[in-house]
Amino acid sequence: MNGAPSTVWFDRKRIAPNVPEDLESIDPMCEEIGKVIQLEVDQGIPRNKIIVGGFSMGGCLALHVAYRFQQEIAGVFALSSFLNDNSKVYKDLASSDCRRPPLFQCHGKVDPLVLYEWGESTKDLLIKAGVMCQFHSYPRLYHEMNKDELDKLQAWIDQTLTSS
Repeated sequence: MNGAPSTVWFDRKRIAPNVPEDLESIDPMCEEIGKVIQLEVDQGIPRNKIIVGGFSMGGCLALHVAYRFQQEIAGVFALSSFLNDNSKVYKDLASSDCRRPPLFQCHGKVDPLVLYEWGESTKDLLIKAGVMCQFHSYPRLYHEMNKDELDKLQAWIDQTLTSS
């Protein structure tokens, strides 16, 4: 926003994969999501029955939560999302033999904000790091969601929670 404050999950210098991540703003948000997860656990929901996810920056944050802080959860989804090329997520996965929750990811091929190639590269690097991923692309989808995507997500959630 050219230096103007805005309400988002964390700070970005630019919407591009080749810039450094701002871990000073990402990590505290991951801790906050961790507190929400802990509240659910305290209410009797097992961690292996919890899925985190989101759209755009929310999906990016969910990837950080699932692969850096909450590896015991059932799964993670990221819609129209990407990780920076030098993401701490990739570094942590490469240096650890921790559990890797399965990933559901979708991306529109004509997304003008978060380019399709960024989402596809994120998927490829996560698979290379040992993450099981279900990836769906949509030829005419912009930076938005559609019914088919949400139907597939619902089926994936149902299957993931049944098998966990």
